[in-house]
Amino acid sequence: MAEETDLEQLKDIAHRKHSRNMLYFQRLEQLMKVVLSRCPIAFYASEAETALQRRADWVRGKTLGWLIDEFVESVYAPERESAEPIEELKEIQLQIMFRIGDGAFYESRKAALNHILQDRNHLAHHFLPQVWKWNSLEQGQNVIRYLDEQFDRIRPEVERMELVVAKMVDLLRRCGQHLQAEETQQELERQFLIQTPIVILMAWAALTHGGNDGWLPLHKAIQAIKAIGPQETASLQNRHGYRTLKQLLTATRMFEFSEEPTPKGKRLIFRLTPDARAEMMQETSLPEPSV
Repeated sequence: MAEETDLEQLKDIAHRKHSRNMLYFQRLEQLMKVVLSRCPIAFYASEAETALQRRADWVRGKTLGWLIDEFVESVYAPERESAEPIEELKEIQLQIMFRIGDGAFYESRKAALNHILQDRNHLAHHFLPQVWKWNSLEQGQNVIRYLDEQFDRIRPEVERMELVVAKMVDLLRRCGQHLQAEETQQELERQFLIQTPIVILMAWAALTHGGNDGWLPLHKAIQAIKAIGPQETASLQNRHGYRTLKQLLTATRMFEFSEEPTPKGKRLIFRLTPDARAEMMQETSLPEPSV
């Protein structure tokens, strides 16, 4: 009778430790969803709220196995260059990525989290039937030892993930504050403009067709661009928010403007700033023209 009582007590302890471990596995799953609901993701600034909600809804229904695979590849894997073609952006696009570690760290974390997944699957699907088959105190003690050892593996993983979430939330908060600053928004707008086809074409025209001093009549550049892509000079205000091409180019801070006399009056000329010219020369590997 005493042994039966002791066995029931061990089963009660085992059930409580089983519940404790399952709660920790669920906590790990929830923390991973917090991270993966925010990264990696790319979206247009005007669609931020919708894109983030869509990502969160998508991640919410994922299993722990999927979460571990995605987390390892998105957070722990070394960054890889994308083979996907870069699409023409219609406005400022934001991308959130959060990476930790290097190649060796990636391999160690992948192995550790896959071990955690095996632990969880065994606990959730195979453990309880074994409990009811106990017929000795020794078996009960072995199971409790197993649960404690498992807890010693899952607890540090949860604590590690809590640190990751805290760090990510802090970084996102600081990024949000930075993005709300007026000077940051102006710089983001400028960076978007300098990647638009019209600005790239104007910069190329100034670099390749400007005189020894770099100056080029604005109307000649416009004529050349219209011959290549007439749509680029049309509807500037609707597409970029500027009434004239000069206003658009001025906003990029890549160009200088002046006027030169002509038989009929004056005409507007432009050229790349020294910094923009040097950067383009470096990127295109064109020889510096002699003066």
